[in-house]
Amino acid sequence: MILLHCALHCEAKKLIEHYNLKLLREIDRFNVFFSDTHLLVIGGIGTINTAIAISFISAKFPKISHYFNVGICGATPKTKIGEIVVPYKIIDLTSNKTFYPEPLIKHSYIEGVLGTALRPVNEAQDGMDFYDMEGSAFFEAALKFQDTSRVYSVKIVSDNLDINEKINSEKIDKATVDTLFKTNLTKITDFIDSIVSMTDAESVDKNLLDDKEISTLTDFFIDKRFTVTQRNLLIEKAKGFKVRGGDILDAIKDNSLIINKMDRNDLFREVEKTLST
Repeated sequence: MILLHCALHCEAKKLIEHYNLKLLREIDRFNVFFSDTHLLVIGGIGTINTAIAISFISAKFPKISHYFNVGICGATPKTKIGEIVVPYKIIDLTSNKTFYPEPLIKHSYIEGVLGTALRPVNEAQDGMDFYDMEGSAFFEAALKFQDTSRVYSVKIVSDNLDINEKINSEKIDKATVDTLFKTNLTKITDFIDSIVSMTDAESVDKNLLDDKEISTLTDFFIDKRFTVTQRNLLIEKAKGFKVRGGDILDAIKDNSLIINKMDRNDLFREVEKTLST
């Protein structure tokens, strides 16, 4: 399951239409939309709302494989309004906590440093290229449930700091945001879909692994929070293991509780060794 997070409905509208999502009426705490493959939560503006939304949805749906924070952001004048940006570094401007997304695909979008603030930014800060009010909280919450390589932020620049270093936020309304997303929807969904397809075990050769094996591997990878590199290595090992007559479903049975990276890496080495026999 792929989770899309937006702060506002006007940011989510085009994504809901594109992925043909339906309102999940069983949840009334947030507006949540769903399909067989996607979830979208409208969490509200700000770090607290974002942290609560991501934690709530992740607990409710424990098999989320990818997290995407999609929305608008402010930027310094060097980045034009309407540009898509993908931060490689996210800094919480209150706590100074720093997060480092791991883009796994080549893309043509602008990269830079995203600063997350509690309130709309009125003055530029050294080292910041973009500004929002959700990014750091989104990453901090999502990383409690998934590996860094599966947590992303993709933004559309909606406003610039002007020559007096004041955000032109009064010019931003729902219609403006709707237009920005309509113009850039294909680029955003292509980015999301490319990330998912690259990290999805279902992209392996189905002539070699059957549907049950692919599904079991996918669930196993998500549950144990293996990195993309580890997943790809284990998929190749699993192919060879099956060719040699091994039973993949039996080989990856494991009830180990993964608490930290050391646990995950120890389990990875054990599974790799088993699939190499």
